[in-house]
Amino acid sequence: MVSHFGLLFALCQLLLQSSPRVHVLVVPSWFPKDERDSAGVFFRDQAEALSCYGHRVGVIAQYPRSLKTLCLRWETLDQEYRDRLVVLRDYFWAALPKVPYGVFLLWRTAACSQFARYCSRFGRPDVLHAHSALYGGAIAVHLGRKFGIPVVVTEHSSAFALGLLSDWELSLARRALGAADACIAVSQSLKAELRLKLGVTLVHVVPNVVASRFMCTQRRTRGSSDSTRRILNIGSLDANKSQADLIRAFSFLVCRHSDLELWLVGDGPQRSALESLAAQFGVREKVVFFGNLPPHRIPDLVSDVDVLAVSSRYETFGLAAAEAMVLGKPVVSTRCGGPEDFVSPLAGVLTPVGSPMDLAIALEHVLESLGQYSASLISTEAILRFGGSSVAKRLTSIYEAVVEAC
Repeated sequence: MVSHFGLLFALCQLLLQSSPRVHVLVVPSWFPKDERDSAGVFFRDQAEALSCYGHRVGVIAQYPRSLKTLCLRWETLDQEYRDRLVVLRDYFWAALPKVPYGVFLLWRTAACSQFARYCSRFGRPDVLHAHSALYGGAIAVHLGRKFGIPVVVTEHSSAFALGLLSDWELSLARRALGAADACIAVSQSLKAELRLKLGVTLVHVVPNVVASRFMCTQRRTRGSSDSTRRILNIGSLDANKSQADLIRAFSFLVCRHSDLELWLVGDGPQRSALESLAAQFGVREKVVFFGNLPPHRIPDLVSDVDVLAVSSRYETFGLAAAEAMVLGKPVVSTRCGGPEDFVSPLAGVLTPVGSPMDLAIALEHVLESLGQYSASLISTEAILRFGGSSVAKRLTSIYEAVVEAC
């Protein structure tokens, strides 16, 4: 039986599609190596949404290899050839990691060769759409200038807000975004950061897409014997995602509610410390560490929980929250940037950053009020905002504008 979400997704596609279309070549700064890889999966999801919308879409993805791996066996990279979506993957030697512009120049050289191979087989694209200025955006601007192709750059990186970039990287990003024919940020918060840190003012805001695999997932009804209430967090286990605050908040909740579990999906440098912290607070048996999971596993996992928690210090978007909302789940998130654009009182609660107690209070409120949240309403609004056709329609308007201007 087709799920409510699948029917709504199909209806949105029919309502929002218009006459395409352009030939778009995606130049990502990172990209999944295969179907199991979650790194940059939202770039792939957007490319697939554009393809489903009727555009011809290609992707050229490069993967750096260190000289330290010279004697190691190289993993074979998949190449994909479909009717409206082509993905070319290739390695390049990242031989100058400590030299300013070193890796970028090697990456750009490899991308130019890959671009030539793509054009010889599939024709010249109408638009280059890069994801993140470093280094896909800078490479796309170089190609665009050389071959007279308009360039769109979508920025996703949290490195600007977190102060992680060197002066030369900031300079390169500033030049790339300044030279693009159109710039996109995935949230109002990131748009403000680009204005503040780089002086980029003419920026569209277009959210990330939630993949069709979420639209076609049915919400499962739990059996009467399953009374456990589950909180889910998805993301790298690191300082910025701040799962330590979430574990502290969870420990406060468990003192009052013994029927809770916390599920953590992802891996990272803080996993060992987080496991120790859970043990220290006496909740280790109630905290499940799943590690990294392939993208196709995530929708069913989200369907099995009661609330999605975001404990981050900063998020440019907050894809996990958007995905959970598509499946009708309420969200508790810190006021960390991206989620502030779409987590309304009808869909969840926003809390201060860095306050485990406030996070615990918000989670308790949502868990005790689950019946007051309309899964259908949360899902419908999320699909209209983040569904593939909706995002593709907005991108199409930008593509058509830059092509016409050129």
